Amino acid sequence: MSSTLASIKMKILNTAAKITATFLIFQVLFGCMILRGRLIPPVTILPDKAIHAQKQNVFIEPHFHGFIKGINTEPVESVMQNNFIKKRVKTITERSKAFDSYTFDKSAGKDITHTLQIDFLDYTDETNASIQRKAMFSGFTLGLIPFSVKDKYRLTAKLSDSAGNEIKTYVYEDYVKTWVDIMLLPAFFITHGAPVKVIDNMIMNLYRDIRDDSNRK
Repeated sequence: MSSTLASIKMKILNTAAKITATFLIFQVLFGCMILRGRLIPPVTILPDKAIHAQKQNVFIEPHFHGFIKGINTEPVESVMQNNFIKKRVKTITERSKAFDSYTFDKSAGKDITHTLQIDFLDYTDETNASIQRKAMFSGFTLGLIPFSVKDKYRLTAKLSDSAGNEIKTYVYEDYVKTWVDIMLLPAFFITHGAPVKVIDNMIMNLYRDIRDDSNRK
């Protein structure tokens, strides 16, 4: 009798171990597909800066803020994300040749004609608890039922002249939507660069509009 009970207990433990192992494997294999919002038009090429009558030597000041504890709290500046945004701004600035010269260090800049303050805000309308509930429910179904998270981006840029007078404020909004599902693992390798593309395009839209406004003068 005792041996029968021990055998049943062992089978139950083995079954539980297999279920747990299967669940963990599914979690590891969770894939995701990240889709771009495309709320603003794509910009790939800027016109030649030689059409400007005035040389543009710009001090660029990028910042990145996000909501750590939810949308109802104050946004917090992220040093790590600041470095990321600075790299993206530098890459697009050099690739687009938007200005005659630029610097991220105001004290090192000479003959600064403009200051461009760029602030990125990363946010979602959902609470952290709501996202966690959706993730847990999807996990209980071993990823067969997907869930999504929509990350919104807002770029606010203020352009000022050498005297500190504001010339214009530019605002752009876009988003990426991430779908998480067991069947989407292959899609991750194709779509994982979507957030960078969205951010780069927002910067390009900013530079295009600054260029257009400058040309109208």
